[in-house]
Amino acid sequence: MLLRILDTINLRKGVSDTVAGYLERSISYTLKGLEHSKGLPSNDPLRFDKNGIRLSREQLNNRLDEIIASWPIDKGKWNVPKTNYQGRL
Repeated sequence: MLLRILDTINLRKGVSDTVAGYLERSISYTLKGLEHSKGLPSNDPLRFDKNGIRLSREQLNNRLDEIIASWPIDKGKWNVPKTNYQGRL
């Protein structure tokens, strides 16, 4: 939705105050909707330690940083079957 709104803006010509106000409200509304839908659910197992105690924000951030750091960087390290999608295009 946000991309559709932004796609309608012709940045070379600019927009009127009325249109700019409408777009600003639309973008703000869309962003608020996205902000409410992101993040871990409150009952996600990652939010708790091995004893079932809820992690502090700092502890959760550290855990998530460790998980992200453990992801393989090189494409060849992923254990994903290689598929040739060119034939479908």
